[in-house]
Amino acid sequence: MVKRRRKSKRPIFLSKRRLKQFVLFLLLAVFGLGGGFFLRGRVISVADGDTLTVFTQQGERQRIRLYGIDAPESRQAGGEAATAFARSLALFAEVELKVINKDQYGRTVALVTLPDGRILNEELLKNGHAWVYDNYCRQPLCVKWRVLEQEARMNKKGLWADKNPMPPWTWRRKNK
Repeated sequence: MVKRRRKSKRPIFLSKRRLKQFVLFLLLAVFGLGGGFFLRGRVISVADGDTLTVFTQQGERQRIRLYGIDAPESRQAGGEAATAFARSLALFAEVELKVINKDQYGRTVALVTLPDGRILNEELLKNGHAWVYDNYCRQPLCVKWRVLEQEARMNKKGLWADKNPMPPWTWRRKNK
């Protein structure tokens, strides 16, 4: 005799994870922002060229990973220059964040708009301090960013002054 499993009568949103996913979906649907919502805050630290901490208007500290780019690691060639450049533009500035998602480390992935309207992610590319991170850069603006990266390469700006700069994803693999 085979016993049949009883169908669970638990609510569909019982798990915290599912509830969070549902709330995020609702926020996106309500705001209609096509993959993101906006936050404002002040940059309180810059860890490296593509990671910073923002104190939001809601009174939270959020670790922010810049969307669509990858800057050299701190100990990598070009890392200190990328960090210094990001600090010069963003440290203590009031910024607007267009949140894209969360990464595997729990950081908020976002586009960061500076007080003068420039986008920090773009500025790092324009000035040769980052690569377009093709594995993750999926929005239409990434096409423009690839052009900015190519212009920085041709003009030998920032890390492109080196003959053969190593992409951060390669450097991380080699230095585990």
